[in-house]
Formats: sequence, structure tokens, C-alpha cells
Amino acid sequence: MLFRRKKKSRQSSQADFENKRIALAKHAAELRAYHEKLIKYRDSLENAKQDIFAKRQTLQEAQKQLNGQKELFRIEKAGIINKKADLEQKNEEIRKKQEKLNQQQDLLNRRIREYQSNVKAFKEQQIKLNEQWTKLHVQEEEQKTYLVQLQNAIDEKSKGIEKREDELAALRIQLSSLQEQLNKQAEALTAREKQLIQVASSQSIEQKVIQVGLDFGTSSIKAVFWDMETNLHTAVDFNHGLEGYPNYCMPCVAALDDQGQLVIAEKAVELLEHGGWENGLRRFKVLVAANCDSSFLDQNSIDEYNAYFARFGKKDKAIPEDITVLILAYAMRRCREVISRREENKDKNLRLNFNICMPLEQYDDEMIQVTFTELFKEAVLLERYWFHCIENQFELIKILSEIRNNKAALDEAAQFMNAIPECVAGMVAFMQSLNLHDGKYALMDFGDGTIDVSICNVCKTGYVKQWWYSAHIIPFGMFHVTKFIAEEIEDQLDKSPNTLEDLFNIYNSADGAFRKSISDRTKDFLLQIYDSEDYLKHCWGQAYQYCSKESEWTNKVTVFKTGGGSLYKEIDSIFSKPWNKNPAFSGVMYPVQSLPKPGDFDEGTANAPFNRMSIAYGLSYPGPMIGGYTLPSKTPDQTPPPLPDKFDEIDYQF
Repeated sequence: MLFRRKKKSRQSSQADFENKRIALAKHAAELRAYHEKLIKYRDSLENAKQDIFAKRQTLQEAQKQLNGQKELFRIEKAGIINKKADLEQKNEEIRKKQEKLNQQQDLLNRRIREYQSNVKAFKEQQIKLNEQWTKLHVQEEEQKTYLVQLQNAIDEKSKGIEKREDELAALRIQLSSLQEQLNKQAEALTAREKQLIQVASSQSIEQKVIQVGLDFGTSSIKAVFWDMETNLHTAVDFNHGLEGYPNYCMPCVAALDDQGQLVIAEKAVELLEHGGWENGLRRFKVLVAANCDSSFLDQNSIDEYNAYFARFGKKDKAIPEDITVLILAYAMRRCREVISRREENKDKNLRLNFNICMPLEQYDDEMIQVTFTELFKEAVLLERYWFHCIENQFELIKILSEIRNNKAALDEAAQFMNAIPECVAGMVAFMQSLNLHDGKYALMDFGDGTIDVSICNVCKTGYVKQWWYSAHIIPFGMFHVTKFIAEEIEDQLDKSPNTLEDLFNIYNSADGAFRKSISDRTKDFLLQIYDSEDYLKHCWGQAYQYCSKESEWTNKVTVFKTGGGSLYKEIDSIFSKPWNKNPAFSGVMYPVQSLPKPGDFDEGTANAPFNRMSIAYGLSYPGPMIGGYTLPSKTPDQTPPPLPDKFDEIDYQF
């Protein structure tokens, strides 16, 4: 029974084993199937991986193409931006040209209206002339009959006249011999006068030295003298009482009278009083400079000069150099008269030393400097002879030709004069002020005929010195603005200003609308000067070459204004803008101010304002006291060295 139980248990365990074997076989089959699926899934994953790798390469190539397209797009975008900037710049240029065209159109329309009014006046005058011609024709017929009667009487007397002509010829011969004798006597008198002068100088008459500064301008001469006893620099009062010229300005004008005689200064202005501001002979310093250097040529001034003499039929016209000497000598004579009449100078032997100015641009030209220096010496000599001659300017020109041949006298005259650059004299007042400091300075002299711009670097290392970078004469003065304002005042306000100061007083007291219209026109004119090549390139551009570092021009520049035209308030807002349009100059404004008025300046009896006399004031100092300066042609490059890219390492030991 026990055996049957064991057998039965063995049979049941075999059955379990068989079942397990079958289950394991089934499970192994499932594992093999699952393994095959895994192999297939692995193969599919491998294929997917290869597809992904291929797609990644495709994407990378597409990305490279996209980056290339982006770069092309960036380049095209930069080109479009540049083109847009160019178009904006061209549009701005077109706008400025359009504004200039509009101004020219306004000027043309005005000239057309003037021409039409002139034509109308000419027609009216033509009608009057026709009426007069008819009357003259009737009178001519009456005179013909009268002339026939006279001719008969003349024929009878002609025989007696021929005899008298022979007698007159003999008298002319006698007169010529008498003239030679008179010339010899005059030479003897001149020699005697020189002896008397030498005797007077050897006597115990006190000699007093007076330094006189002559601001020789295009339209007028202004003078200041320094009396060392009073230590005052006093403006000369010419006291001529002319309309259009204050008493502290002597006109640089010449004209021919009805007899063809040459007159200058006050007499010329009186002769031309009703002929307009532009008539007569003017701008002599411009003509002299043009004769030396063609770069200063002003063809309009030359044509007007020649046309004036041709109008009077004068073949033996005076050259500009001669008239320049005449006017300077006359100014020296008038200065001597004014100074010698002062109470403190009576019974004293006065020695006048003259400093005469020249534009720096011309002073830096050796030929022009030598030419003007010779003319200044000739003027010093001619002033001595002026008292011994008839007031006939052509006779003085004959004496001038004799002076030019006297080299010894010219060398002696050099002791009594100096040629000084205008801008150097103009800076004297500032160089002596307490506000003097290192920096760049521009001096703008707003005259009637020209605007002189000079730029320098002032250094106080060791001693104060001016290094001049540039100087340029802009051939457009404030005369056109002043004339326009004067005409507008006469037309709209029915007032007639006689001097520049009168004009500004009337202008400032007018209503706001009138002042605004005048201010707008003045700004337009000054903007043309500011935008011109003369101002931007020849003034500031030339100066920048001596110090080509932008930081030296952003906050170290001061603009001084002087001259009669400096009273226009519009100057400050326009010329305070830097010349450079680079971003480094964005927001930079140069201070524009008048030269400081020194305490030793005396306005004199003419009440001369310092802004008109600043250059003459500087010239009233002796040459050594004016200070050291270097001309642009000799100024070295003063660009500061660049900062190092990398500082050397320093081993600090404590």
C-alpha cells in the first residue's frame, strides 16, 4: 500500500514535470518569438536612426543655406540703410539748394521790380528830353543865323588873333623858365626845412612818444593812440560829421570831382553823397593783395575800379597802391592833428609810431607782406610832405614816385611803423584779461566788405604764446545785410539811420513782426556763410590739420566776435554750432562772446564802442608788448600723442 502511494506520487510528479516542461517549452517559444520581435525592433530602430542621421545632415545643410541667406539679407539691409541715408542727405542738399534758389528768385524779382521802375523813370525822362530837344532845335535854328553873323566878325578878327598867338608862345617860353626857377627855389626851401627840423630836434624841446594803432579796414580806418603818461588808449575822433560814418571812422574812399581831380576820405564821401554806397573808388587793400597774388583776385572790384576811371575818360588813372598810400598818409596826418591839439601835448615834439594791421592770411604771404610794408613806409614819409603841398592828390602821387626812389628815407621810415596781423592785435585785450586760459580760440571780425576768421591755440607753458592754425578772408561782408535793413527801415518805418549804431537802435525799438522778418533774412545770410566752403573747409578744416584729435575740439573752443557786424544777435546761435558733424560733436555748443573791454580803453569824444575799436586798441601797444605768435605757415603739428592700448604692468612694493 505504501508502494502504491509512492508510485502514485511518482506518477503525479512526472505529470507535474511534464506540465512544467510543456510550460517551459511554451515559454521558450514565446521568448524566441519575443526575441525575434526584439531583433526586428532593433533593425527598425537602426533604420530609424539612419533616417534620423540623414535628416539631421539635411537639416544642417538647410541651416547653412539659411545662414547664408541671412547674411545676404543683412548685407542687403545695410546697403538699403546706406542708400536711405544717402537719399536723405541728397534730399537735404536739394532742400538747401531749393532754399538758395528761392532766395535768388526773391533777389531776381526785386531786381526786376527795380529794373521796371528804372525803365518807367527812363521813359518819363525820355519824354522830358524829347521836349527839351524840340526847344533846343528851335534855339539851334536861331543860333545858326546868329553864328553866320558872328563868323563874319570872327574872320575879321582872326588876323589879329594869329599875331597874339605868336606873342602867347613867347610868353609860354618865359613861363617855363620861370617854373624851373620856382622848382629850384622849392628844393632849396625843402632843404632849409630839413635843416630847421634838425635844429629843432637838437634844442631842448621835450620829445614825447605816442603809439598809434591804425585799423586799416576795407571801408574805413579806425585809430587808437596810447599816451604813456596817462596810460590810456584813446580812440581818435576825426570829427568829420559825415552821414553814414561815425566820427571814429575815416572813410577809405576816393573819387574824381568835376575837374577830374582826385579827392579822398571825407571830401570823396561828400562828393559821392547822392551817388549810393557803392559809387567811387573803394576796396583798395583787396586790389593791392590781388596784384600780388591771384588767389586774392576779386574781378568785380577790379572791373568797377577801371570802369570808374573810364567813365571820366582818365587814361592816367591812379593805381590802387598809390591811393592806399594817400589814404594812410592822410589818416596819419589827421591823427597827428588830433593828438597835437590835446592840452597835454602842446609845446612838445611828438614822435608818432604807427602799427598798421593786415589780414593774417595776407601777412603769411611773403610777397603781400613785403608789398604792404613798403606802402606803409611810403605813407609815413608822405605824411611829412603833406603840409607843404597843395591839396591836389595827383600832385601828391608825383611826390610819391620820388619817395619810392629814396631808399635811405624809406629805411629810416621803418623806425616809425610796424605791420601787425589783425587777429594778433584783436586778441590783445583777451590776452591781458584774467580769464585767459589754454585752449582753442576763433576770432571772427564781421566787417562791411569781408568777414575775417582766424583760429589759434593759446598756450601758457613758460610764457603765453599764440599758435595760429588758419586764417581766411570770406569775401562776403555784413554790408549787404546792413544795406537791406536800412532800406527796410526807410520803406516800412520811414526813418533814415545815419550810422550803424542808429540802425540798431531803430531796429531794436521796432515791433516784433518787423524784427522777426529782419532776423529771418539775417539768419539766412549768416547760414550761407556758415555752410560755405570758405568757412567750413578753409577756416575750420584747415585748423583741424594742425590738431587732428576730435576731443581737442569738443569742449576747448571759444569764439570771439568783433567788428561792426558783430552786433547782430543772430551770430551767437549760428556760429556756436561746431563745424564738425561727427557724433562726437553732438550736443556741443561753442561759447560765442565779444572781446572783453579793458579798463585802460578810452572811448574819447567820439564815444567809440570797443567792439569797433578792439583791433585798433591792440595795435596801440608797441610791438614787443603785443606778445609772441607763430604764423600758420610755421606752426607745427600739435596733435596730442594717442593713449597706449595697454599699460605696462607695474610691480608696486609696499
